[in-house]
Parts: sequence; structure tokens; C-alpha cells
Amino acid sequence: MGSRTLYRIEHRAKKWVPVFGIKRCENKKLERANDSHLALPALSVCALALLPSAVFAQTAAPSTAPATTTAAPATAAPQPSGNDIIVTAQRREQRLQDVPIPITAFSNTDVARLQIEDAFDIAKYVPSTHITQSAFKGTATYFIRGVGSLDITTTNDPPITTYENDLINPRFNANNIGLYDVDRIEVLRGPQGTLFGRNTSGGAIDIVLKKPSETAGGYVEGSYGTYQKFSLRGSVDLPVSDTILTKTSGFYVNDPGYIHDITTGARLNGEKNYGIREDVRLKLAGDFTWDLSASYERNQGLGFALREAGTPAPNISSPPAPVYYQTDEAVKVSNCGPNPLGTWLAGGGGNCSVTRTLGLGSIMNYKTEAGTLEFLYGFRQYWARYSFDVPTSTNPTYGGVNLMSDGYGYSHSAELKWSSQLFDDRVKYVAGLYYLNIIDNNRLDTAIAVGATPIVLQDIDVLTKTNSFAGYLQADIKITDPLILTLGGRMTHDVKELGYNPETEYGAPTLSTADVLAVGQPIKLTSNRFTPRAALQYNFSHDVNVYVSATNGFKAGGWNARTADPQLVVAVAPERVWSFEAGLRSQFLDQRLTLNLTAFQQTLKGYQNTVQVILPSTGVLETLLENIADLRVRGVEFEGNYAFTPRFSIAGNGSFENAKYTKLYNFPGVPAADQLQPSEQPTQVPKFQFSAGPIYHVPVSASEDLTASVLWRHSSTYQISILNPIRTPVDNFIDANIQFNAHPWYFSLACTNCNNHKSYMLILANDVYPIDPRRITATLGVRF
Repeated sequence: MGSRTLYRIEHRAKKWVPVFGIKRCENKKLERANDSHLALPALSVCALALLPSAVFAQTAAPSTAPATTTAAPATAAPQPSGNDIIVTAQRREQRLQDVPIPITAFSNTDVARLQIEDAFDIAKYVPSTHITQSAFKGTATYFIRGVGSLDITTTNDPPITTYENDLINPRFNANNIGLYDVDRIEVLRGPQGTLFGRNTSGGAIDIVLKKPSETAGGYVEGSYGTYQKFSLRGSVDLPVSDTILTKTSGFYVNDPGYIHDITTGARLNGEKNYGIREDVRLKLAGDFTWDLSASYERNQGLGFALREAGTPAPNISSPPAPVYYQTDEAVKVSNCGPNPLGTWLAGGGGNCSVTRTLGLGSIMNYKTEAGTLEFLYGFRQYWARYSFDVPTSTNPTYGGVNLMSDGYGYSHSAELKWSSQLFDDRVKYVAGLYYLNIIDNNRLDTAIAVGATPIVLQDIDVLTKTNSFAGYLQADIKITDPLILTLGGRMTHDVKELGYNPETEYGAPTLSTADVLAVGQPIKLTSNRFTPRAALQYNFSHDVNVYVSATNGFKAGGWNARTADPQLVVAVAPERVWSFEAGLRSQFLDQRLTLNLTAFQQTLKGYQNTVQVILPSTGVLETLLENIADLRVRGVEFEGNYAFTPRFSIAGNGSFENAKYTKLYNFPGVPAADQLQPSEQPTQVPKFQFSAGPIYHVPVSASEDLTASVLWRHSSTYQISILNPIRTPVDNFIDANIQFNAHPWYFSLACTNCNNHKSYMLILANDVYPIDPRRITATLGVRF
């Protein structure tokens, strides 16, 4: 094993210790800090020591106009012409309507009007897209076109990857990013294996933040709403000189929650989040810019299940009907300090979730007459702890079944990219090299109480390391003036390693790396994947084009890790997907009417997801990650916007989907009755969903205007969880917003779920986790 370099963090000694191989960071001050302090000096030493000397930047231009193909357009008055947004979905700047990819883009005004506060809110307004927020508020699990995963352990990668300014956020643990000072958001549906690479079998989400301004200014705004939710956001641009620009941004959210605990009297399902970000732009010689950024964010909040009434509810065969916005959870909330298992055993409570993330970025961009050379480096570090009583229990000390996690990890990513054109702009291409390194250490505990006696079922310390190398090339070839052929491909070499550090502190069942090797399970997975893309686009005019495409993607393999039984540490094969699409991108009547259509068939081999079963070998509920099936999804997506007048417009989007398992896989050791059945419906795939509504803009004076909007969101019923017959009700939500601008002040009054529709988004151990009730929020802000 001598040359391997997988690491763990020793919990009590609080220092880096190699599981095997050579240490990379000797700084013993690199601690798993408590929430009250953070070892930033030590983090900086290790991060900056690995910071490359050259870095690449994306070149997205700021958006000043609303996105015409967004789920809902911006609040600015509809424009009859020039109503374009620039996106970088193909890793270079393009007009949104020219991109032969199904993409929804939100401008900064869309984000404000739709009350999009974090990554969780994005999915509400995108076709074929769902999001299931786990019980842990810092985590969001996306599903696009039926592709997603509910397993958030670090041995499982997300199939829809989140990026921030093109910097990857590779883990579920900390992907529910707070959104403040956003320039635009791009949601790419379907596999993006050529230009974004691994772990985009379902799609990709790129959050583009505003760059520092050349002029001093900023804004600050405060919001107060239903259930005493308070938030504060702001940003300040302070240019030091013509060549040194700075921006400082931050946010704070305090939400006491909307669920009443009838046992303890507490208010639950709230959150307390804050974050700060510093950006510096250096405008060096010629067309050379260097963007530096540092950010820190903390998310604290846990979702609780609804208590159950004694009679079944419509559309639910099990469990009994939930009583909305009430729970009977008796276990008290803890502060999520170090060692959640020790806190629980000492009777100190549980039920907590805290995630902290540190991000560093360095982005360089050098434009020449021949093309643009870019290099990007990103460092991301997270701490994630939770303690969770599932199902809810009336035992006030220990609860029922308790799941606990104490996780830490970091990632380095680097990308060198060259974009240019050949033959008098008849060929436009982008090529690049990419590297990603991820280290994770995750202590996973499961415990129960038999009466007043606590029993630890497992105490395992999982260690993973990922190294991924890739090279890619994509070219748009103008065959004739209206006909463009796109050809591209990416070669990825992926290596993942697994290890276990035996935990002996509490005498509970645990695992070591040797235990896994002894039963013949692999601890190293290597894959070499080529992910091609081909598209043919015909432009009838500047405003109308059609395209067909075939795109490939994959999600890396992993392991079923939440178990102390080495026989169940089963390797999961990579997830492979092809998507075949035909699309129309069109604008008519001087761009007053926009209509975009996409028809697709997506075939997924080795779909990775989790099932919950009671195994005869253990007698306890096990959550198993596995390749459950092959999946086929067919559908049609539409997005449109019509401006009746310069003041009044209607926008909408939607999708029709038909999903089917075409082949089922069996997990070893699981009884046949608990395996996935042919009659099982794919999860998180409603047959029909749409959102639509009007926007009315009224200029009051040269410096004052009023904008009002209403949005109706509809979804047909769909199955939530695998091996669980529970389906959602038919969902109908009404959102509304009215905003008055009187420069430099602005005021808005908004509501989400105005009709107070009762529904749910997650089932764990037959417990129902609700969608937020009606929320009304008033916001007052000032620009300076």
C-alpha cells in the first residue's frame, strides 16, 4: 500500500495523520474547529502553499437585461429589441438564444423578484427540475430530468454539480449556497460531460457573482417576514485605483422556523446563516485581469418531520396523514459541537445541523489577438456536522434511530483553457486541461435507544480521496453561413480511493481498511471515460434557429459506506448517460415574443441512488447506495415570454416527462421482496409541471417606477422515494411580488406560496418533511 496518499483527521489529536503514504500538509494547527473559532491562519498556509502561480478566469459579461428564456423574466420593462443576455454555458461568451443547449438563465433582477435566496430556491422555476432539501439545511439534492441522488455521504458524488464563478463545489454537504450580489444564474439541463466533465450526468448549475466595479458604490437591504424571519444583505465596491478594484459582500439570515413542537413548545425548521465574501480585481498590463476571492459561509438549520394523525391522507398509502406544521419530536436541539455521538450518549441532545465552508479563488484572463488564455484555480473546504433523530420520537433523552455525522474535507481544482477562432471565424473552439483533487473524512454513527438504554449500532470513520484529470476540445464549425456543426469530446481519468479508520472509543461496531480488503471488496476505483458531444444547428435568421444534438456524460463510481458490515461496502459502478435532443430557439415581433422548445430522450445506465431496507443479516434499517436500474426519460420542455406592451408581459415554462426503468439491478444480501420492483415508478419525475404569470411595469417618474408580478407554479403528482409508495399531492403554488423604486431607495412586498398550499418534498423512514407554508416578506433597501 506504500505509495498511496489517503488521509484522515485524527479526531482527538486534531492533526493530519496519514492512513498510508506521505503527508502533504505538516501544519498541525489545521484543526476541525468548533463553531466559535476557525483556524484560518493554518488553512491559509496549506491552501496558499498549493496555489498555482497562474490562474484562469471566465469572461462572462455582466447582464444588464433580463433573460428572455428564464423561468420568469426580469422586473425591468420588456424591451422590443436588444433584449439579450450573455451566458457561458459552452465555456465562452454567447448570446443565450444562440446556445444549442437547454438552459435557463436568471438575471440579478429575476433573483430579487422571485425571492431566490439560496440554491434551493432555483429549482422552483426551471423545467424538468426538482430539488429535495434533506433534513440538513446546508444540503440540496437536485433532480433534473429524473437524474439525482438522495445519498449525501462523501463516497457518493452529486450528479448535478454546482459551480460558483466556474469554480466547482464538488460535495453535497455544502452546496446550498447563499445567494447575494448575484449577476446571473445558469441552469444547464441534461448531461454536460464534454465541457463540465465528471458528475454532470444530470446537469450543471453555475452561479455567476458580480465583479468589483470601477466606481465606488453599493447597496444594503433588510427584510422581515412571516414567522419573524429577518435577513440583511449588502455589498460595497471600493476601487483603490484604476487598476485595483475591490468588493466586499455579506449576508445574514435568522429564521426561527414555522413548525410548532407540541412536546417541547419549541419552534423548529428554522435556520441561522451568514456569509462574507471579498473580491479583488487587478487590471494589469493590456488585456490581462486577475480576479482574487475569499469567502466564508456558515449554515445552521435542521428540518423536522410532521407528526402523524391516525387516519390515512389522500394519495398516501403509508404513513398516516401528517398534521401540517406540527411535530412531536422530544429530543432537544444541540449546538452541533465536536463529537456528536459523545454528546448524544451523555444525554446532551441531538437534532442539529451545521455546515461551514471556506472558499478561495484565483482567476486570470489574458486576451490576445490570437485568442484568450485562461487559468482558474479554486480551493474549497467544508466542515459539516449533524445529529438527527429519524423517525421522530417521544423519548426526550435519546430519541429513536439517530443518524450522526462529523465530516471534513477540501478540494483543489485547476483548469487551463484556450479559446480562439480559425479560418476567418468559421471555426470557433475551446480547449482545456483540468485537474480535481478531493480529500474527505467523514465519521458516521448510528445509534438507538431501548427504553433508557442507548445502544451504538455503528461508529465508522470513512476516508476518501479523489484525483481526476481531463482534457477537452469543442469546436463550432460554420459549414455554411446558417449551418453550424458542433463537435467535442472530453477524456477523463478518474481515481477514487477508500479507507476506514477504526473507532474504538465507545466499543461500537466499526471498520478498518483491512476489514474491507479481507472480504474482497475493492478500495480503489479507476475509470477512463470519453464523453463526446455533437450538435447541428441551422439559423433561419438572427432570431430563429433549430438544432439537434447528442451528448454524453457520466457520474463517477463510489461505495456504499454507511455500514459497519464489510460485506456491504459494495463498490458502485459509474453512472453513464446519453441525451438526444431537438430544439427550437425563436424570437418574433421585434423580440417581443420568445418561444423555446426542447424534445429529448435520455438513457441512463447504472443509475445510482439509495434504498432503505431492513436486512436479515443486521436486523436494522440500512440505507444502501447502489446501481439500482437503467433509466429512460422522454420529454418536452418549453419556455416563453410575450410582451403585449412595453409595460405588460407574460412569461412561462414547463415540461412533459415520461420516465421508466428499463432494467433493474439487485443489491447482494437484500431479500427479493425489498429489491426494486418492475412496477416501481422513477422518483422525482412529475409527468407535467409548469410555471407562468404576468409582469406589469409602471414608470412613475424619471427616477421612480413600480413593478408587480404574479407566478403560478404547478406540478402533477409524483413518487418521492425509492421503495416507498408515497406520492405528492398535485401541487399548485402562487407567488407574488410588488416593488417600488425611488432612487436610491427601493421597497418590495413579496409572498411565496401565497395560497398556503400544503405539500411535502421528502420521506425518511416514513416521516413526511413539508414544503414551507405561506411566507410574506417586506424588503427595504438603498443603493449608494
